[in-house]
Amino acid sequence: MATKKVTKTKTTKKPKFDTSNYVFETPIQKVQEWLDNFDKMCNDPETDWPSQQEQLLYCILKRDIETCRQNGENVILLNAIENKVCGFYSKSK
Repeated sequence: MATKKVTKTKTTKKPKFDTSNYVFETPIQKVQEWLDNFDKMCNDPETDWPSQQEQLLYCILKRDIETCRQNGENVILLNAIENKVCGFYSKSK
């Protein structure tokens, strides 16, 4: 009787994309436009109130954008989650 030799192959799982660690360079002008639109949205009584993530990011960016400008920077580093919250994320093709 013949026996079949079975070898196990290991499959390596692709690591999950770390959405909080990977950063994108986002132009300050684009962030300023988002902040201005956020202000308009909050002043419009017919618009839904922003999510907690949007509110938190607004406060952080409002604080950081002036520091970046004072240092002469043209970009702000935003991680993948922040880019998605701002609506800057576009799925790669």
